[in-house]
Amino acid sequence: IDELLGRYIEPMNDFVDEIRHHRKFVELTEDEVDEKLKAEKKANPAGIPYAFCWMDMHPGYASLRFVSSSTPRNHPIGISPKGFSWGARSFLTVEQLINEFKKNPRGSSATRKPVPSQAPKPIASTLPPPPKPAPPI
Repeated sequence: IDELLGRYIEPMNDFVDEIRHHRKFVELTEDEVDEKLKAEKKANPAGIPYAFCWMDMHPGYASLRFVSSSTPRNHPIGISPKGFSWGARSFLTVEQLINEFKKNPRGSSATRKPVPSQAPKPIASTLPPPPKPAPPI
């Protein structure tokens, strides 16, 4: 049990704390964050506002939400004992992840598009992928 705590639980807690205490993390629902970001975009059309929040339907994942034109988008961010994962890449700190996001908000691959706000896709990580969302009614 000590090994499980030391190798898995404690590192995960440290990464969760890091993202929760980041200046761009908000304790709002995904929809509330989208509305907040749309308002920021309207106030500053040249910028790309972004924020982190928890994914409502997928425990263990954060959502990096942003508005580059007018439609809110998101990237699921996995949290594992090895750090944060975005797509196929892993990052040891939130700042490293944000720096990569700022270089290419659409993602690390030119062919990969950001995930629409309401349809997260699984990402590569040590966590199991989140379940697929139910089709809209």
